[in-house]
Amino acid sequence: MARKRGIGRSLSDAARNLGMLVAEQDPNLERYYVGREEYLDRALNMDDTLIFYMGPKGIGKSAILQMVRLERARDEKRVIDIAPDDLAFSAFANLRVESALLTDALRGQWLFKSLWDYVLLMEIWERENSGVQNRLEKFKSLFMKSKDEKRIQRLFQITISDEGKAVSLTDRILELIKEVELSAQASGTEIKGKVSLQQSSARRFQLLAEINHAVKKLPEVLKHEYYILVDDLDLHWRNEPNQNAFIAALFLSLRKLSRRPIKFLVSLREDIYNCLPLVDKDKSRDRVCTVEWGLYTIREMIEKRVSTALKCKTTDVWGNVFPERAFETLARYSTKKPREFIRFASLCLNRAHINGHKRVHEDDISQAVREYSCERMQDLVSDLRYVYPRLEIVLEKFRGKDREFGFETLDVTATELALDALEAEDSESLWAGQFDGRGVDFAESLADIGFLQVKDNRTARAKSYERSVAGRVRADMWFAVHPMYAPALELLGA
Repeated sequence: MARKRGIGRSLSDAARNLGMLVAEQDPNLERYYVGREEYLDRALNMDDTLIFYMGPKGIGKSAILQMVRLERARDEKRVIDIAPDDLAFSAFANLRVESALLTDALRGQWLFKSLWDYVLLMEIWERENSGVQNRLEKFKSLFMKSKDEKRIQRLFQITISDEGKAVSLTDRILELIKEVELSAQASGTEIKGKVSLQQSSARRFQLLAEINHAVKKLPEVLKHEYYILVDDLDLHWRNEPNQNAFIAALFLSLRKLSRRPIKFLVSLREDIYNCLPLVDKDKSRDRVCTVEWGLYTIREMIEKRVSTALKCKTTDVWGNVFPERAFETLARYSTKKPREFIRFASLCLNRAHINGHKRVHEDDISQAVREYSCERMQDLVSDLRYVYPRLEIVLEKFRGKDREFGFETLDVTATELALDALEAEDSESLWAGQFDGRGVDFAESLADIGFLQVKDNRTARAKSYERSVAGRVRADMWFAVHPMYAPALELLGA
């Protein structure tokens, strides 16, 4: 038997240094980023039409955007970050801004598109031109010839506080809403109650038409290239109608604005995308990319991270640091998201350190499995709290039972949840009681979120459910709780 090589660092150091789970906080990301031809090369290409990188949490969307920041670090001024705190989510969801315009935007989205147009226009304009007065004079040239120069100047002044400092995007958005209302009233159109959106917004609100004109002209007058990165849209997301309409309007805005020398890159969770009130989603298909990785690429990711953390060779990762077939175990308890593998590997290294081992043993992995499974259960409940509130009530129905079962088990569980809902005073959990007599819908919901796997029959291999491939769930199918969640629920056969 060949003698195993030494490892450069302790396992406890490796567990801490395996890599940050949040890409923006990882100083070593460039050292072990892999698969750049899959997504990064397209993200850096100004002429590529791809804008939206979509996928579940932990799939690596933010890592793509972070690599763009790192690759363009020498021209940092031309990389613009739009963060959730900038997007007025709190104003829309919590402050309950009283405006008929916001209510109408749910149906037409024309106002929200103008808000996006405006804040993106001003963010780029401030980077392109130095000096407030210089920016103002050039700003006027973007607009249609208008007799109301004071209105254009007010539009510009929204971006500057009384102290002469730049104001937040939230404040700009709210101030622009006020300006639109004032503009409408000044032209004799008083906004009260419901407004018919069938009428031309260009005629009713000349200010919005002028913003639209300026945005169309913007790429023609820029001298520099810009990357605008929109990330973490899920941070303050509450599945509120105004929030969803606001994000949906982003698709409309960027479809026109994103062209050389402006490149937009947006990270978007798939479950949020599915909640958006997008009209003609097919028109945005060429701008959306679903991020997913093959196991070979993920294996390479882990090898590079472990070798960097332990200062060992990549060939030492499997068979020396980890048991030879450890990656297959990691893969079995995952849904092919890089973040899952990184976290699981880190827990294995830490468990080996606690157990006094110099390398990861099989029993270290076995102990890490339960800890990892409990974490993933908590994450699933947390991630879906605004789509399926109190999801833990549903998942706990499976505790201690068989890991694999027929459709009848799900049908009975749905009925139990309906009876529980009748007795419950917690209105948030009532959605779980709506599946009585709708076992197929209940099964599909749990399979869609990855909690359940499907089996064509009792003896078939369990596999992840993809509705676009497998079609609707059938009552003659069998099901299995995903191995990732089975240990946490202490399932039989896990």
